[in-house]
Amino acid sequence: MKLLVAVFLLFADPGPVFYRSQTVPAGRLTRQPGPYEIADDKGKTAAVELLLDSASQKIYWYRRLFTEVCLTGECRPIDIGIYWTGSGKYLGVEVFGENLTKTDHSDFSNFDYRKLESVLRDEWSPLREFEFEELVDEKKEGVDATTGATKKVIADASVKDAVYTTYTMWHLIHVGEGEQLALLTYRYLNENPEMLTASLEHDTPEYLAFLLDGLTSGSLSISPGLVSVVLKGLDQSDVSLKNTAFKAISLLPLNSPEVQAGLASAYKQWTIPDKNRFLQSASGLETLHEKLYEALAADLVQDNAWFLSSLIPVLAKGGNQSPEVVRRIRELARSDQPRVKEMANGFLSRIGLKP
Repeated sequence: MKLLVAVFLLFADPGPVFYRSQTVPAGRLTRQPGPYEIADDKGKTAAVELLLDSASQKIYWYRRLFTEVCLTGECRPIDIGIYWTGSGKYLGVEVFGENLTKTDHSDFSNFDYRKLESVLRDEWSPLREFEFEELVDEKKEGVDATTGATKKVIADASVKDAVYTTYTMWHLIHVGEGEQLALLTYRYLNENPEMLTASLEHDTPEYLAFLLDGLTSGSLSISPGLVSVVLKGLDQSDVSLKNTAFKAISLLPLNSPEVQAGLASAYKQWTIPDKNRFLQSASGLETLHEKLYEALAADLVQDNAWFLSSLIPVLAKGGNQSPEVVRRIRELARSDQPRVKEMANGFLSRIGLKP
């Protein structure tokens, strides 16, 4: 892929902003000490700036650059700034100096900017599938030599008469940048846990998912703030978010009374399959505190042998077994389900009783 040269202008005087996405909270953003770097589309180092929203404590990333947008020399270079969220998702752009223009040198209209924003927000745009050379003619200069089908896909995914600009901006935003910026955010939060705590006051499901992904991938280290994230994730209705939270259970300080209280609250709302999934992932439990013990004990009335065989060994870790729990375990020790009977006998043996 033949790439255009982009000049980074982060530390230059930004000059007047002609256009800025409404999604950018520009007046509230403050620059944080760096440096921070990512690899650009050519594999070269590019500086990015860490910005902090003074109101929400959310983290954003910013890159300022000046670049050509076509190979023919007929297009004006663009002078832009790109904003990403802390998770590496596109947030918005700003255009410096003058209006963006099309191949006929006409200015972008308000409608064109709305179209541009819709394209840039789509991280799975069809523009991902094409090389830059497919936008230009290799047989006759100035004429698109791609197939009719390709031309239509590219045109539909671009601002009318501004394919070069749309394509260049989309690729500067989405091709590898998001993943690198997410890793930078994880690094920053590991080094500044107080910022994580502050940002959680204005969290969203998307932000929770980002943090949980960081935990389960090993990019984020567990901290008090992230304990609350896992517990909150376990209480979500979103299946994907909850699944990721379940993967992080083993990272929690499971023997903490506070953590077990949070787990107990979530446990009561789960279906039997979710409860069983928790029980099978709770190997780090060494003792049960009151709230989680009571939540687990309430499920001894279940008649699901598969579930009871997971529940009984965990419940056996309780320090002081209640008479009602012991009575029910004795009943289960006479079960005609071999696995349940085995687990019940093991429970009684653990606390020094005979079946």
